[in-house]
Formats: sequence, structure tokens, C-alpha cells
Amino acid sequence: MSSPKTNGYIQSLKWSDGVLLSLGPPITTFCLIGLEIGPLGAWGALAIWCMTSLIALAQNMIFADMALALPGCSGGIGAFAHQAWRRDATPLGAIAIFGYWTGWSFSLAVNGLQIGRLAQAQWFPTWTGTVRLLGNEIGLPHCIAGLMMVVVFTINIRGVRLVASINRIASCLLGVMALICLVGPFFTVRLNFHDLHWHLPHTSAFTFFQAMLVWSFIASWTTYGTELCATFAPEYHNPRFHIRLALLVSSMLVIGITILSCVMLPATEGEAAINADPIGFYVDILNRIIGPGLANIAIPVMCLAQFVAMGSAISGSSRALHGLAARGLTVRQLDSINERGVPGRAMTIDLVINLFIVFFISDITGIIFAGNVGYILCIILALSGFIRLHYARRGAGGAPPWRMIGVAGVLTLFNMSMLVVGFCNPSLVGYGGRREQLIALSAIVLALLMCLYRRGIQDKGGLRLRERDPEPALSVSPHNEA
Repeated sequence: MSSPKTNGYIQSLKWSDGVLLSLGPPITTFCLIGLEIGPLGAWGALAIWCMTSLIALAQNMIFADMALALPGCSGGIGAFAHQAWRRDATPLGAIAIFGYWTGWSFSLAVNGLQIGRLAQAQWFPTWTGTVRLLGNEIGLPHCIAGLMMVVVFTINIRGVRLVASINRIASCLLGVMALICLVGPFFTVRLNFHDLHWHLPHTSAFTFFQAMLVWSFIASWTTYGTELCATFAPEYHNPRFHIRLALLVSSMLVIGITILSCVMLPATEGEAAINADPIGFYVDILNRIIGPGLANIAIPVMCLAQFVAMGSAISGSSRALHGLAARGLTVRQLDSINERGVPGRAMTIDLVINLFIVFFISDITGIIFAGNVGYILCIILALSGFIRLHYARRGAGGAPPWRMIGVAGVLTLFNMSMLVVGFCNPSLVGYGGRREQLIALSAIVLALLMCLYRRGIQDKGGLRLRERDPEPALSVSPHNEA
């Protein structure tokens, strides 16, 4: 018996599938948190990552309400933001969805390059030759990254059920390694909790809050990503039950991994060792716990982790790009779902653009910064859109509790502050400068140009600053159901 469809998507997912498809953030948290433990200290990293993870949990409950209020709305939180703001400012919808797309799409290149660098260091340390291509040095890591992206594309184009099955197998292997690294030290090594430190600057209140917001801006690129579960809203066979549960479980998984990683890893290995090798230190931890023979699995498992994260990235970004086209905000050719229920054309565009990034840009820090500016802007528009969207539901028996609207307002202000401070001070954490800022702004301008092309040339309707059709039909909020 075939599964029902919503807007071309097959309704076949359960909440557990949503969590598996969104494994990218928990995996990336475990694999990359060493990059912040070194400069911030264990307690500083714990404060930043726990704070942003808890904020992500609160945001996810709001996004769950939006997904249920807009049944069948594909494209994730960027699409939710567009639905909320389209009658007031249509271009904001284009910026929100395009920002969401850049946040997830650029992750494909970042994780691919990480696999390439890990593989070269572990198995091909002497293959250091490079070829100069338009001013960019191309080596083995770039070729491996390109190959991994093609493999991820080939798997994802065949449907989400296959991706969920592969992620289920991969999650078992990753779970074993995480348990060994995070729980094993309790029984096998001496833990030095007294050597954990706090390196966030606190010479004044201003420098403290500035550093906190800049590092939160970087950490949010990972911790906020659990909202990806809402991107698959039209594909759950029982959305009212599965969306909220998937978002909750995914958020709690990141919180748990954050707490254990920030405490157990430096207590086992030491902050200095993590700072010296923020990715490869896992090999030494496994050496001390299970011996040098089995420790050799660490790098392959780390590569597998990045591979799974790439699958999450292309799943979320392609659906955002399709949602952009479906709402008349970019070229209409991307408004297409293949016979397996996935946006094949949008996925192909993701692949091509990320191949270009890998071979012609390949600056990981710049890619992360540019993608995160658009992504946080999307978060802001979605949260403020929640307030705008549910303002229309007042008196209709469908509005959420006022406390949820108040929380959305506070979160909007926090993310606005984080975006402004993070955008203006990328050099504080070594994530670039003027060049990266221009790349981020160029992405926003490109979104507006694509919207203008669709509306003015393809649809021949001109760029309307406001939509004239009625407010979107809103489902009853789960808070008001009997």
C-alpha cells in the first residue's frame, strides 16, 4: 500500500526517522566541539554550547507550533517565515528561505573538506601535491570532498527512506564511539576535573558579553540545526504527533552530548592536548581506553560522522530551495519533485554550487561565516514571524499561550544581538573579516535578484512588496485542542 502525499512529498516518516535525518547537529557537536574547548576552556565551551542548545530547544517548540499551524508547508522554517511576512514584506520571505538554504547548503562543502583533510592525514600523509586553479590550491582533500558530495547526492536522490536507513546504521557505530569516549573514562582512566578552566574574557562586562555573543554566533551554526526536523513536516504520516517529538528528542540529544563532551573530553585528555589537535585527539582517548589496535577506527568513524552530516545538509537545503521556487521567489524550474518524492533539481543545484565552492573557494571558516549570517537571519524572521502569524489568530480560538509569544520575542532580540555582534566582529574568533562579510551580504543581494527575476521576467508580474491574496489558512494550535 502506497503512502499518502502532501504537495508531492510522500508521507512516510515517523519521529524517529526525523531524528535520524537530522543527525548532523548532534554528530557535528561531538566531532567539532574540540575547536571551542581549546580557546574557551571546558567551562567556557560548556556555557556557550549549553546556552545555545537550550535556546535551540525553546525555538524548536515554537517552530513545531508553526509547522502544525501551516500543515503541508514545505521548505522548513524559512518557508514558515515567508508565510508569516508575505502580506507585509514579500522580499523578507525570499531572504529568509535563501538564508536558510545557504546555512544548510554550505555545510555540504564544509563537511566534505573535513573528510578530505582527515583522510589525507590518516591514510595519505605523503600526498601533499597541489594544482593551482584560478588562484586556489587544489589537492587531495578537495578531490575527496568532491567525491563524497557526489556519493551523498546519489544516495539522497533516491528518497528519504534510504537515507534514514543508512543513518540508522551509521548512528549505531557513532553511538558506540561516543559511549566509549564519553562514558568509558569513568572506568578506565583518571579524570582531572580540577584542570578544567574558563577562558572567556571577563575584564569588563562589555568584553564578556561581546565574546559570549560572537562565540554563540559560531556555536549556533551547529546547535540550532536540530530545527531540521521541522523541514520534513509534510513527510510525517502523523505530523501532529511526530513533528514535536522529533524536535524535542533531537534537541535533547544535542544537550546531552554537549554536557558530556565539554566535561568528559577535557577531563580525560586535557585542554592543552585538545587545543593542539582539536579533531585528532579522539584517537589518543581511544588508545587509552580500548588500546591502540581498535583506536584506529576513530578516524574512519569521524569521516562517517561528517558523511552523515552531509546527508542532513543536502536534505534540508534542497527542500528549502524547492520551497523558495514553490512560493514564486526564485526560478520556477526548481519547483519540481521527482517520482521518489524528493526535490531532485534543487538537490542537483546544491551539488553543483558546493562543488564550485570546494574547488574555487575552499576557505572553511569563510564558508561557515557566510552561511551562518543568512541562517541566523532566517531564524530571526521565523521567530518574529511566529508573533506576526499568530497575531492573526487572536480571538479565533487558535492562538498559542501569550507566554510562547513572549518567549519568541525574547529569542528574537537575542538572535538579533548575536547576529549584529557576530557579523561585525568575526576576527575575534578567527572567522575572517571584510571579505567574509561581503560574501554574506552578496548572498542576501542574490536572493533579492533571483526573486526579482522570477516575479518580473518569468511570471511577468513585477516585484510586489506585498502579497494580495488572503492570509494563509491556519490550523488550530495544539495548545487549544480539547
